[in-house]
Amino acid sequence: MLEENDSKSNKIHGLVLFEETEIEEEEEFTEEKAAKLEEVSQENKIKLQTELKPYGDQYLYRIIVENQSEAPITEVKVKVNYPSFLELKRSSPPTVSFDTNNSNDDDLEHIKIMFDEVSKKDQKRINLFYTPKTLTNGEGISSVITFVNNQDLVRVINSKEITIDLSALSIHPKIIPSSNIKKFVAKPDVKRAIKSLGILIEDELDLDEIFAQVNLILRMNNFQLIAKDLEKKIVWYFGTELESKQDILIIGQINKRKIEWLATSRDPHILIPLLTMVKQDFIERLKRLKMIDSPDQIMELNCKNCGYVLPELPKVGEMVECTKCHLEQKVW
Repeated sequence: MLEENDSKSNKIHGLVLFEETEIEEEEEFTEEKAAKLEEVSQENKIKLQTELKPYGDQYLYRIIVENQSEAPITEVKVKVNYPSFLELKRSSPPTVSFDTNNSNDDDLEHIKIMFDEVSKKDQKRINLFYTPKTLTNGEGISSVITFVNNQDLVRVINSKEITIDLSALSIHPKIIPSSNIKKFVAKPDVKRAIKSLGILIEDELDLDEIFAQVNLILRMNNFQLIAKDLEKKIVWYFGTELESKQDILIIGQINKRKIEWLATSRDPHILIPLLTMVKQDFIERLKRLKMIDSPDQIMELNCKNCGYVLPELPKVGEMVECTKCHLEQKVW
């Protein structure tokens, strides 16, 4: 089974290596200790847990490999299969390195994660952060692990596939007093998400026209205008999502050449399709106006390390520092 698994490695897009940061003195491994380890039963004591949940405007896919036995497992390989409409943005604890040029499947992407060992009574946890490229539904994400147990046998565990629903939302406009905006945002159970975009064009941008498109997109999606600040280029819109019956406050603004939508609602699951929908509409509007030639000229402005929104869109070739983790990075 190991040979079969290795033969497929050239189809894997990403490889993550988890290395130990501390080197401990090796304990002498005797035949007696090896025999005792072989006597330890690992049956049904190696667990694979996965979950998918909203994380701002992204999905967090969490994988936990847990060894509940009294002996280690080795050569642990985790393969994650996910639909191509998801884009892997970052991971924790390590950084994922992946190559999408080797794909032979237009509908499925792969990431491979490897550990030398999972010690007894220990676990490994991986967090993968995905951003949807488009609205779609019915496709899923899943994982499979292979490992060598203390009997020197290869074992395989498959996770259940988690289906992703990214259907377009239906919004009903709702009027509220502008004085209620602050109260709505301050509610303790309200979740927030932000989509921050930069237009990768060196020419001077017509910010007034872009601000007009921000307003138009929110009206097109049936939100009700609540307040507007033309000088600061900020608008507040409100509406109710018809299926979940949850209210949504969405703010559009232009801030230091960044185009941003900030959405709040009690239901975090509707924020991701909402912001994906708004981004798609924004790209289509700019293409129709011939302000951009390609969707590649629209960049999401999140830190490559921690995912925090970058403070500005820097000029070409210049660095920008994340205000949260302080990593300096190039955007374009």
